[in-house]
Amino acid sequence: MNRELFSWHSPALGKDMPIVTYGHYGFALLLIPTAAADYLEYERFQLIDSIKPWIEAGKLKVYSVNSINTESWLHNDMAGEH
Repeated sequence: MNRELFSWHSPALGKDMPIVTYGHYGFALLLIPTAAADYLEYERFQLIDSIKPWIEAGKLKVYSVNSINTESWLHNDMAGEH
């Protein structure tokens, strides 16, 4: 299975955001981490392994992006007006 790690520079955030893709072709599936997790969460919990047959068959290409939850919603020291 094709797996690529790379990052994209977000002008809005002013920083690089990591992304991982699985597969080479197929219907695009966008995965966004839950709560305080990261973009590799679905790999660690074997979701990617469970859909691997569709990824390898070229029916599905998965994109998993990182989030900034720990820097925003889940940031304990951030003031409420932000």
